[in-house]
Amino acid sequence: FKSIKVFKRKAYGSVKLLNSLYYIFIISIMEEDKDFSRWCGEYGRKSESLKLMYQLKGMYERNEMCDFIIKSSDGKEFHVHKLIICASIPYFRSLKDFCDVYSENKDAVTLDMFSSETIELIINYIYNGKIEFHKDTVSDVVNAADYLKIESLKNEAMEKMFDFGDKNILFHEKVVLCIESSITKYKEAQKFYGENFLEFSEKESFYLLGIESLISILDKEYLSVPNEEFVFNSAMKWMYHDYQNRKQYILDIFSILRIAYLDNSFIFDKILTEPTIINNVDCRDKIKELSGSKYLRKFSIERNSYQLKCLIYNDSFNNDLIHIEEKNFIQSSGEWSPPSHVFFEKTDHVLGIKYNNKIYFFQYLDLKNYGSGVILDMDNRSTKRVSFSNSRSGRVMEQSNDKIFSIGGRGSIFESADLVECYSFRNDNVTALEPIPNGIINAASVIFNNNIYIIGGVLDYGAIPNVKKYSIYKNVWEEIHPINNARCNASAIVYNNRIFVVGGNGLTGNLNSCEVYDIEQGIWSNIPDMPYKRARASLSIKKDFLYVVGGVGEEPNRIMKYNLLQSTWHEGPLLDDLKLRYEDKDFLEWCDKYDRKFEPFKLMYQLKGMYERNEMCDFVIKSSDGKEFHIHKLIICASIPYFRSLKNFTTNCSENAVTLDLFPSETIELVINYIYNGKMEFHKDTVSDILYAADYLQMESLKNEAMEKLFDFGDKNILFYEKVILCIESSIAKYKEAQKFYGENFLEFSEKESFYLLGIESLISILDKNYLNVLNEEFVFNSAMKWMYHDYQNRKQYILNIFSILRIAYLDNSFIFDKILTEPTIINNVEIRDKIRESSGSKYLRKFSIERDSYQLRCLIYNDSYGNNLIYIEEKNFIQSFGGWLSPSHTFFKKTDHVLGIKYNNKIYFFQYLDLKNYGSEVILDMDNHSKKRMSFSKFRPGRVMEQFNDKIFSIGGKVNVFEKPIPNGVTYAASVVFNNNIYIIGGKLKEVLSNVQKYSIYRNIWEEIHPMNYARCKASAIVYNNRIFVVGGNGLESELKSCEVYDVELGVWSDIPDMPYKRAGASLSIKKDFLYVFGGDGEESNRIMKYNLLQSTWHNGPLLGDSKLRYIPL
Repeated sequence: FKSIKVFKRKAYGSVKLLNSLYYIFIISIMEEDKDFSRWCGEYGRKSESLKLMYQLKGMYERNEMCDFIIKSSDGKEFHVHKLIICASIPYFRSLKDFCDVYSENKDAVTLDMFSSETIELIINYIYNGKIEFHKDTVSDVVNAADYLKIESLKNEAMEKMFDFGDKNILFHEKVVLCIESSITKYKEAQKFYGENFLEFSEKESFYLLGIESLISILDKEYLSVPNEEFVFNSAMKWMYHDYQNRKQYILDIFSILRIAYLDNSFIFDKILTEPTIINNVDCRDKIKELSGSKYLRKFSIERNSYQLKCLIYNDSFNNDLIHIEEKNFIQSSGEWSPPSHVFFEKTDHVLGIKYNNKIYFFQYLDLKNYGSGVILDMDNRSTKRVSFSNSRSGRVMEQSNDKIFSIGGRGSIFESADLVECYSFRNDNVTALEPIPNGIINAASVIFNNNIYIIGGVLDYGAIPNVKKYSIYKNVWEEIHPINNARCNASAIVYNNRIFVVGGNGLTGNLNSCEVYDIEQGIWSNIPDMPYKRARASLSIKKDFLYVVGGVGEEPNRIMKYNLLQSTWHEGPLLDDLKLRYEDKDFLEWCDKYDRKFEPFKLMYQLKGMYERNEMCDFVIKSSDGKEFHIHKLIICASIPYFRSLKNFTTNCSENAVTLDLFPSETIELVINYIYNGKMEFHKDTVSDILYAADYLQMESLKNEAMEKLFDFGDKNILFYEKVILCIESSIAKYKEAQKFYGENFLEFSEKESFYLLGIESLISILDKNYLNVLNEEFVFNSAMKWMYHDYQNRKQYILNIFSILRIAYLDNSFIFDKILTEPTIINNVEIRDKIRESSGSKYLRKFSIERDSYQLRCLIYNDSYGNNLIYIEEKNFIQSFGGWLSPSHTFFKKTDHVLGIKYNNKIYFFQYLDLKNYGSEVILDMDNHSKKRMSFSKFRPGRVMEQFNDKIFSIGGKVNVFEKPIPNGVTYAASVVFNNNIYIIGGKLKEVLSNVQKYSIYRNIWEEIHPMNYARCKASAIVYNNRIFVVGGNGLESELKSCEVYDVELGVWSDIPDMPYKRAGASLSIKKDFLYVFGGDGEESNRIMKYNLLQSTWHNGPLLGDSKLRYIPL
């Protein structure tokens, strides 16, 4: 470098040439340093500064020339370079004389408001240009970046914080103070606070907003509020919090109100009596202008939370499908919005639809008897069969948490209608509950405050007015005040502690009468009749309106709406097709705060109040940080087995305090609240602490709840942690979710130290599963043996248990002879030797041995000839045991031109050789989110190469060469792979077929020509496996090829491998358990899959594809 720089200074006339040489020289050095290349990919630095920063990073890590110390609040010291700190952190630059090299005593600073963990993250960011954000530290990074004035880091951390979406963090006053100035510029912040406004407006941090931030949140369609009155009241509450400084903003506040959606009485009684408003001429003029416009409501933009939404169930779409649409009614246009939709395979006895974790039941779907029915799960695009003890019609169905209650109904006139059952999704079983007195058929129902209300119904061939209340936790029925009018097949909904009941069938036919029950006073009152008689309707409440949707009776395709403030009925929009079923999407507000059961509920409620008031608390628990909790010794002894196990604890009256120095005050407070309240709100950053405490205190029920929540969160950092494994190890063998998590993440888990903490039962319960995610059966054996040798003397006795769960049929013969039969623990065990002998002699073993899911050959089938308007994509697995394809799922999309590929499990499978048309805009069919994404490129280019890398799609070559940096000489119809942050372009065609291979560095934007293939080919297929690139088939100079070759990436050498059995071009490739599979394409026997044994270098015929005209994409 020095010699080149000196030469440059002397040879001014050749500066341009030497600049080029200079950069080429730098690049060549960079490519020789693999560690540097990896670092470039891992951290987001660019241009020439990369080399300099890489050197400084190394000097910092080696503590070379570090001349400055940063001390954290906990006393840890970080030795850094003062120059780099001054250059990177504006806060230090703002300190007087800090950057003056002649100043004294400026060689250290204490940042006592930040922990060592936070400071270490900041310093690593400065030296590496990147930070790994975690949920439990991101707010600390935001605070530090704000204090230190590092705007880029603050913006990154803020973005990540909203990705995590943790309300506890984002509602915290310290966080709101940090980010307040950025809310107006950051849409995600506006959206988060808007969608959670009901909760946010009750927090102290709400008052920290400035006027611009407040307006940016309130002036959005997605602001989630019950009505416009709530918007006004919240804004005024904010203003009065600092009245003298904020009263000047009254016009700003008033300007964002949707006045058309304010009730007139509210305008006169509230707004026009507000001194700040009536004394403001501009506000008075605006009210006068707007109140006189009869077109105002039609053209005023409606907030999303005011819109009427519904699901439309259509089982007549075709013979094989059920079609469910979601629609919103847009006030401004007076029309229903274009729908989103989902398809399900047709099935009998649909009980209801699960949407956003709530089940909407078809309670009056038909009169057939049935003992089981199907829930169509829109959240997970699946179906769930729910079975009850016998067949009956007219039953009432209600959901509470993960349970479905079936009440009444009968199978025949001779059968009692009093059966009450509960189906649990968690346990997949049915429990009989206390029968409903006298029975019931075709009643209305609601859930409120952990009670199910059964309203009206039919008994002895006539409608009845009876109302019964069932306590979910006490399993007790109670008769309450009857309704004023006997009715069955009515509709009911809860709003503001009142139950509204509308329509139904009376003694003489359909009804339009309505009534309301005040739950606190226990009184039924009549309300005005509906405009039309209606039974079996669905109800929804939106912005102080009760909507009656569908049903049977007069004008069933007309929605009716009831103004809950003015007690008046109005006509709503029309439904499209009265033959379809419409289900409301309004969520009931029901209380399920604590999970106590049976008679002790009242007692525990009293004890909870005494604890909160510190009455008769005779025992103190101290935490590790010194906080004291005053509680009742009796309750603690009864609730926590750990204390009962202490010698003399229950008998020694003088024992009035204990210190649990293993746990912080936050954890102890959560445990105590659990004891007194019976329920706990788990959070990702505290659930592991709860688990440790519950394990130590021997509280099995709390431990089980915490463990279940731990696996719901699915955080690998926590679940691979040794302390966590020690806590839950004894439960893994009994808990399927644990087995599934560690099985699906086994490749990573088996490398952790915590893996060795498993007991034999836990290990076997994980390994003996079809969903165990492993490369091959050899990996299973090696992992198990590694576990055994970790504590050989104690674990060698389990060798038969280990061997028994191996799928021997999927072990390579050479592995059995070279590895297994040379293992001393195995060859000295007679039972294992017998098992190997028996297994190896059975030629039918593989056919009947259960295949692990990760070994199965899986593919997507793309069919655009299914119908005129649909594209049909099917997922299929080839099942070894019966030699056939299984089709577990399928998806429909509306037909579209220029399909570029399919997105599945976050990977895009491209149709690279789909057709020869020119197109610059294409569509990705997203199976993960059931949506479509249009991609637009700059030019029309057939024959381009498409590759995905992270969240980017690269388009390379084609007839017009346009790219970030053009590929040298261009290319069409080449094969390609991505490996180690490089895209390899293999072969292809220009004027003739090519053997060239070019490598593109994604991070450096540089092309490099590497060693060519042995054969020229275009439309070939390529795949990466074990640092080698396999290239098969394609088109040669005359026709399709069956020749194949492999490139060793480290050695840079191409080698021939055996030819395929058939010539094939444009095929798709997949690798499963040491086999390379060749799917589809053009050429000989194109519906025959070929497979190549990567260990033995031999080709074999695989299974047949169903229809060679369809496109098959191996996964």
